[in-house]
Amino acid sequence: MPHVGSPTRLPGRSRPAVRESAGKTFLEKAAYVLAPGTVIFGLLYYFGNTYITSYYSFFGIPASDLQLSSQSYVVRSDDALFLPLWFLFCCGLAVLLAFGLLERLLVRVTRSLRRRVTWGLLGAGAALTLLGLVVFMEPVWWKNAVIARLWPGLVREFLPTLVVALGATMGICAVHLRIADQRRLNAHRSTDRLWLVGGSLFTAMLVLSLFFSMARYAHDAGLAQAQRDAIDHYPEKPLVRVYSPQPIAYNLPDISREDLGASHGPYRYRYEWFVLLAKSSGRYYLVNRSWYPSSDNTVVLLPDNDSVRVDVIGHTP
Repeated sequence: MPHVGSPTRLPGRSRPAVRESAGKTFLEKAAYVLAPGTVIFGLLYYFGNTYITSYYSFFGIPASDLQLSSQSYVVRSDDALFLPLWFLFCCGLAVLLAFGLLERLLVRVTRSLRRRVTWGLLGAGAALTLLGLVVFMEPVWWKNAVIARLWPGLVREFLPTLVVALGATMGICAVHLRIADQRRLNAHRSTDRLWLVGGSLFTAMLVLSLFFSMARYAHDAGLAQAQRDAIDHYPEKPLVRVYSPQPIAYNLPDISREDLGASHGPYRYRYEWFVLLAKSSGRYYLVNRSWYPSSDNTVVLLPDNDSVRVDVIGHTP
């Protein structure tokens, strides 16, 4: 007999709570997996879209006309991300090693020296971040005095964002040293919140600068690849043979035209040595092998219907 006032246990009462907790844990785990995957897919799509849009803009073709799938954009993102990701990986490893060595050295010195180093990193980081923003905005006096004198190419293109990234990294290191020093002394001050807010701002600036750098690299990589393809006469593009019932109103070099006669059927005229640049759901985008942006060259647009016949005959030799 249970004592009066003692709680009576009911076996079935606690099971729903356990199931609810288990269900919540599963949803949290699923969110941890799906959320980063969605972010990564979105970034790959964005950089791939930037690369492809820049590539076809060299030929005057809007990428939206091609109606490519999201998988196509993601697949082409490796051309835009491989080199910058390796560069960021090497730079991040170097920064971690250097900061770890600095932190070990600062443990052995006095607190006043640690504070001077922390404030020095913070001041230098803030100065470089502001300087990078000024360079990024490119006022006329700065552009004429500094930017124009830099070596053209990658240095001039990525200097603003790299300066911002360097300053933000130094600011993050300063915040980490400050918080670690306060924890070592078991001291908590009201100014620690300001340091955390500053660290969050530096982290946001670092992420934005890296994102903008990679987007700019993807744009430049697309243009550079298009220029290389044009100079090398499109080695990875297929050659096509075009049959048409009427003469095509284009006079392009490297394209041979032959009149097969009326006895050949509906497709009387044959054109050789076209390069298939791209294909959408309703159009063919063709160029000649020596095509390069000029007033004499143009991209040939042919409809994808029964008015023409396009045969793939191989790749550009």
